[in-house]
Amino acid sequence: MNGNLNCHFVSRFLTKPWEFGQRRLYFYNVKTGRFDDKSSRSLFARRGINSAEIEHRLDQLIETPLASAIKDWGREPQDRVIPIDDWPAFRALALIFMMQVPRGAQDASLARELAEMCSWPDSKADEYAHGMNQVYTIGTFRPPATFPLFYPSKGYFMIPLIGDPPLHCGAMAIPLTERLAIVSVPRSFEEERFRAILSLGGGEFVCNMSVGTNAERVVVHPSVMARARPEDLGAHITKMQKNNLTLLQALSDMKSVAVAAFAEIGMTPGEALNWMGTRKRT
Repeated sequence: MNGNLNCHFVSRFLTKPWEFGQRRLYFYNVKTGRFDDKSSRSLFARRGINSAEIEHRLDQLIETPLASAIKDWGREPQDRVIPIDDWPAFRALALIFMMQVPRGAQDASLARELAEMCSWPDSKADEYAHGMNQVYTIGTFRPPATFPLFYPSKGYFMIPLIGDPPLHCGAMAIPLTERLAIVSVPRSFEEERFRAILSLGGGEFVCNMSVGTNAERVVVHPSVMARARPEDLGAHITKMQKNNLTLLQALSDMKSVAVAAFAEIGMTPGEALNWMGTRKRT
């Protein structure tokens, strides 16, 4: 490890749309209950947590391909599914969904997982991306302009998947700008139902979910800071994190009960979803 290397556990180019002034970020510290601002160079970074080889590989696999693709997606008027033939952007998305959890956790054992994944040759990274495409749909979504997204220090947030039967917990989402995010949704979850979830509260539901569940710091867009009272906004973020955690835990518990119930009659979750889909079509 290079102890002097500044390593971001949330890529700096991802938080750029939330910057103001000399590349600074407003953020709410959930632990202290206070707002502050800090350079984007250091807010989500620590020195020496990765080797130069890992940093280079992250840039090669994720950051360089996504930085250029985000500009194109941001100019598009509508949400869209990212096709697997949109390579290497699709591969970068597949890998960031896998790597952001250990990257943002700042945990020694997970850091080893990240190092191992960064040591993969291109052929194995390609294989993983193809496997991801079999199970998940990756696409963009845009919240309404009245509800800019927050950026949690974990680098991602979860969108609850309220299904029938309850065999899913959440879809992982990563903010790309305050008005654009990328999300991976299980292919077994109904697209129409997912769109309905995104539109709850006119988009406010997803905005509230973007504060995360246990992120210690939550970046707030300057446009929100300009119109909100800090004490009210801080209380809102704290409350939403607790609500988000409660909701996702409830869905996880419901999933466990549903999986066990279907297992009693000899059905796997996949078989149960196929059966329910058949019933809805007849």
